[in-house]
Amino acid sequence: MKMFRYINAATIVAFLSLSSCDHFEEMNVSPNLPSEVATPGLLSSAQASIAGSFATGGFGFVGSQYTQQISQVEYPGFSNYDESGASSFGGLYAGPLINLDEMIKLCSDAEMTESLAKYGNVQNQLAVARIMKAWAYQNITDIWGDVPYSQALQGENGLFLPSYDTQEVIYNDLLKELDEASNALDASAQPRLQGDMFFNGDISMWKKFANSLKLRIALRLSEVNDSKANELINDNSFADVLSSSDDIVQLFHLESEAESNPLYYTNITANGGDEFMISEGMVDLLKSTNDPRLLVYADTTASKTDDGGYFGFPYGLSESEVDSYSASSYSQIGSYFLAQEAPSVIMTAAEVEFIRAEAAARGYISGGTATASEAYNNAIRLSMEQVGVDSEMIDDYLAQPEVQFDQNMWRQQIGEQKWVALFMQGTEAWSEWRRLDYPNLSPSPNAVISSIPRRRAYGSSEYASNSTNVEAAASRINGGDSYTSRVWWDK
Repeated sequence: MKMFRYINAATIVAFLSLSSCDHFEEMNVSPNLPSEVATPGLLSSAQASIAGSFATGGFGFVGSQYTQQISQVEYPGFSNYDESGASSFGGLYAGPLINLDEMIKLCSDAEMTESLAKYGNVQNQLAVARIMKAWAYQNITDIWGDVPYSQALQGENGLFLPSYDTQEVIYNDLLKELDEASNALDASAQPRLQGDMFFNGDISMWKKFANSLKLRIALRLSEVNDSKANELINDNSFADVLSSSDDIVQLFHLESEAESNPLYYTNITANGGDEFMISEGMVDLLKSTNDPRLLVYADTTASKTDDGGYFGFPYGLSESEVDSYSASSYSQIGSYFLAQEAPSVIMTAAEVEFIRAEAAARGYISGGTATASEAYNNAIRLSMEQVGVDSEMIDDYLAQPEVQFDQNMWRQQIGEQKWVALFMQGTEAWSEWRRLDYPNLSPSPNAVISSIPRRRAYGSSEYASNSTNVEAAASRINGGDSYTSRVWWDK
């Protein structure tokens, strides 16, 4: 932005009589208009936006409904797979991805190094921006499949209609980006990174996050390129990854309406308390295995005290049916997730241990069933510790025969336990359900399409503004551009 200030002739003459022309420019700069972009603002804005889109809110809500972790109470459109809802990724490109791309350009410019150094070691700033960008694209491509990537974000170069890269190409480049960014991080470098809403500038945590993301992406390849998934997981060897219940990638929220947790805002502020409730399927599964996480995931009902007072809301009701159900007879989502300041959880050590368990069960890493069982138990323990379950209750849960690891049932057991552990991490829960096909879910009884969605269709805005490229991408999809078609890794 430019500011033009009008000064009358008499003022200019008086000013010049007292000052040299050398100082005129600095006297005429408004202190309220910054002359350079501050990278902390770019980073913070991108973190808040992407976490709000893929973790607790936005597409995270959609994923939690597709996987039947939660039920819609008021307007059950997404629970019934209504395709009329927004499906555009345009806002992600125009907002957080542009911010991260600008941060990468600034930190890559040698002439900016000195001015940016006050915001943290520039090499670390650059690496963190690349990790954030890779994480954003991993979510985008997991939702839609082929999307603009190599030609995206180049409007300043006159490229306004980007082509769509295949998901395979995108995944390969994301692995490269994460590998290079992780290797570039220097935890000893000063000054400390500013504007970091995830780790408050702790570079060692950024390295763990990047390495854990590489494992997540590697395992996504298991059904389409088993040998490469094996190679990637062994290359990483679970070194320097999220490993304790304190190792949580999350965005903290504040006790203010503007910065509150998206679930709190949607449920309490915008809809009076009953837009989303924990689903009947989730509560029933937790009850069936005496899972102590039930006491954290759900609150007791306001009007029913039998069976412990925990009742999940039926999933997939029609709009006419929901009117006949009293919300007071069903359990709210627990305050651990619903509180105004509750964090949006992005990735945990429990997820990494589930990856280790599956890698062992598939034979990717040594140890076989013993390692798979150990990692499976560790994953459950970490998930429970994260939400405050005490060790005695965890031990009792793991001792149950129906919970103990069985190599012959690894896909079902890991799939179901991961579904529970990824509660309110909707986008990732949906991706893992699509990959493992567990738990065994039936489509909503009032679904407007034939099956649970496997991807989101491209938005109408893309067909209106970038028709040639989106149509080319749609032509590559087996089954066409529909919600029942599958992304590349979903076999």
